[in-house]
Amino acid sequence: MSAHREILEAVAVTAELTGTELSAAAQMVMVRDLLGYPKESVLRALSRCRRELTGRLTLAAILDRLDDGRPGADEAWGVVARALGDESETVVWTEEMASAAVPARELMMLGDKIGARMAFRDAYERIVSDARGERRSVSWRVSAGNDADRRASAIVRAVELGRLPADQAQALLPAQAVEERHLLLTGSVMSDAERRSGREQVKKLLAMLQGGRMQIAQAEG
Repeated sequence: MSAHREILEAVAVTAELTGTELSAAAQMVMVRDLLGYPKESVLRALSRCRRELTGRLTLAAILDRLDDGRPGADEAWGVVARALGDESETVVWTEEMASAAVPARELMMLGDKIGARMAFRDAYERIVSDARGERRSVSWRVSAGNDADRRASAIVRAVELGRLPADQAQALLPAQAVEERHLLLTGSVMSDAERRSGREQVKKLLAMLQGGRMQIAQAEG
């Protein structure tokens, strides 16, 4: 069965089960819009609509349930809440999560966690819906905290989840993240000898950087 036919049948069944009247023309337009996404993702989204919807079936409701790599609102808020609540925390989030965090930030600073969560959810769901409607692919970025060890762990975890390419992650790791850098380069854990050698190289690098800063300070003085 063709993808067009499968999606059309799934849309018709879902419309019937949700009490939604769709003309043949409306169904065709909806299917045409959905054909730009992976068939299995669309079918899973329609299955979720059948289980979750209490109102009419709409294209927006389907797009909101597409698994395109973007986290759901609850998972996204868990990440954003950590970023807003702790400056030492490094998070890897999507463009939509970063944008939706803006209206929540002030409320978090005022101690209104419930209001912040609601503001985030409203903004996030709207922004994600727009992104899916425009068929924009998900894009992950790093919001770096000031704890170097936690930053290295978060970046390596993002690579493991397929959210960051290894070469980009390499450039974002702190200088002292020798073991994490080795893991990304080779896919293996460092031996004791490699670990000792890496630590010595980092000490030399940091000493060179410190010496350069002192020279600059003396020249400016």
